[in-house]
Formats: sequence, C-alpha cells, structure tokens
Amino acid sequence: MNNTDLPTLPPTGMISPEVCDAVSLYLAVSHDLTEEQKQRVSVHLKVCPQCVREYRLVKRSAQLVNSLEDSEPSARVDAAVMAAIAARTNAGADRYVDTSTSLRSIPFNRNSGRNKRRRVPVGSLVAAAAVLVVALVGVLHFVIMPGSASAFQVPAGSWNGVIYHTQTVVSGNGDQYHVATYHDMNNDMMNVETTMGTKIDVMVVSDGKQALGMDMKNNVAQMNANGWLSDDSMFDLNKLNKDLQSHRATYLGTGEYNGQKVYRIRDENGEILLLDMKFKPVNVLQDANGSAQAKAVYDKMQFMDKAPTGMFDTKVPKGFKMGTLPAKP
Repeated sequence: MNNTDLPTLPPTGMISPEVCDAVSLYLAVSHDLTEEQKQRVSVHLKVCPQCVREYRLVKRSAQLVNSLEDSEPSARVDAAVMAAIAARTNAGADRYVDTSTSLRSIPFNRNSGRNKRRRVPVGSLVAAAAVLVVALVGVLHFVIMPGSASAFQVPAGSWNGVIYHTQTVVSGNGDQYHVATYHDMNNDMMNVETTMGTKIDVMVVSDGKQALGMDMKNNVAQMNANGWLSDDSMFDLNKLNKDLQSHRATYLGTGEYNGQKVYRIRDENGEILLLDMKFKPVNVLQDANGSAQAKAVYDKMQFMDKAPTGMFDTKVPKGFKMGTLPAKP
C-alpha cells in the first residue's frame, strides 16, 4: 500500500476522536506499515484504551476472516464497500473506480493472498482490502461497541503546571467582588486573593494540607481558611476522564473561542470546559449549548509552567497577628 495515502500520525500522547480515527486506519493496514509507523502506533496504544480495543477488534476480525471457507461477499457488504471506494474517489483520490462492478465478480481465495482477476482498478487490491477491513470494523463497532468510536480522553500529564484564572462574582447582596487564583495542579497547592473595592482584601494560601488566610487590610491571619479557596473541581483530570468514560461528561467536538480552535466538553452540571489543541484549559462556559453567546465563567485564564516564587508559602508573615478573617461575601 502507498503510505502517502494515510493521514499524518498525531503527536505522541494525543487522544481525541480525530486522532483515533487516523490511528484506526493504520491498524487496518498494520502489516504494510514501516517500522517507524508501527512504533508510533504502538506508543499511542500505550495511552489510549479506545484504540487498544480497536486493535483487538481488528485482530479478531482478521482471525475470523481467515477461519472462513472460500466465499464471496454478500450484496450488502458489496454495496457498502463500493460506496466507500466511490466516496474516496469523489473526494479527490487519484484512482478510477467502476462502481457498477460487483465485488462478487472477483473470486476470493483466503489462501491465495491475492485475487486472480481484478475488475476494480483502485491502485492495488491491498488498498481495497484495507477499505473492506475498515468497513467491517465499522459494522462491528455498531453492533458490539456502540458509541465507543466517539470516546475522548485528555492525555495524562496534560495539566502538569499552574492554572491561573480570574473571576468576577456577584454576592447574595448583589455586590461584585474579584477572585484571582493560582492553582498548582502537580501538588494541589492554591493561592487565592479575594478583593471587594476598599472593603475586603483576603489572601488564602494552601499547600495541599493546610490553608492560611490573611486579611491584607488589617494584618490578621487565620488557619484553616479553606472556605476562601476556589472551587476548581472541574480541573480534576482523573475525574474528568472517568466522567467521559462513564458518559457523565460529554465530548461535544471542536469549536472556536476568541479566535482559537478548542475542544469542548460538557460536564454533568451542564457547563462547557474549553481546551486548546494542546489540551490546556482555556475557559468554562455556563451555557449548556456552548454557543458563541454563552457566558464565560472566568474573566481570564492562563496555563503556565510554574507560579511566581513564594506563591504557596504558608508561613504567617511578620507583622500579622492571629485572629478571624472577615465574613466572605
């Protein structure tokens, strides 16, 4: 098979429906791949359970085909494969296909390794066989594993770093206040500063175990100030992938946000998590439809390799006295 007909293999570690669709084509013609291509596919299989299932299905399909007696495809399979070949031709493939020719006119012998006569000039019979395998895999997916082809997972380690986001919140009294958060995803450390004009300026630092709150206006410190921390539960990568697998979260495909292409994931609460093409968080939308008019939860969101020095220091600063923080808005 001409390897130039295959789509470009994705970067290592990427998992998405588009990526898995490309890998499935490589799995269908695995015997014709170069050593480099086989190695890259093997690396992808180590991080993608969906494609492992695909690989096992293709392997099992091949075993079942090899165990069959010499036969010819049914009219339904004939029509499906010819339609697939015709679609490739209409899409611009440099092949000529006579769609009026029936595959049943081509005798198939599983032991011969090739057809003795060809009436469908598709470049090579191996290419036609690859299309047939992909078509069969598609049918088996529909029958055996419905919905599995749409699986979406965020690669492990994609969120190793610090998420910085700012948010404008309206209190129960209708007052607006501003929350700025640095969240170290590696160690679950957090630095959150809440301000409300000249009334409130409270910073809380958590090292993942304890949370130190500091009233920056009155130089008062308080331990166990967890109530002032931001709710970043949406950025739990392990939970997100489990929710995607169990369909509590739904991958909505790609879209655009502020001029950049993004992946869209709706969580069980109806909010839409937006990720860039490197799977880094971009923002969260409140609208369950993820429309262009949907309101963004965060005023700003940025993913960085590390936070500024001293951002997660839980030592009580000099000049602060222990006491009680003001009530949270």
